[in-house]
Amino acid sequence: MSEAGEMLQPAVTAKSPRGTDLLQVLEDRIGELVDRHHEAQKRIAELQARAAASDVKVVELSSRMTEADQLREDLRGRVGRLLARVAAIESESGEGA
Repeated sequence: MSEAGEMLQPAVTAKSPRGTDLLQVLEDRIGELVDRHHEAQKRIAELQARAAASDVKVVELSSRMTEADQLREDLRGRVGRLLARVAAIESESGEGA
């Protein structure tokens, strides 16, 4: 909002013998706006590059998390089978005693 208000403010004007040189004022203001536009485009490109790098990192971390979840499930299965074997061994040794 402040930029919009700033754009509407009259620029410092150069005086000519007939008063304000409107063409020069407009040329200067357009030059300023073009410069700001180029700066904004550069900043947007930088932010897009950072966002793309962040996206790559998110995909990498998501993949690692999926692998960790799979390993956790595998370990739970193995622990469950080991507990079942221990229970079976205990019940066999209880019957044999």
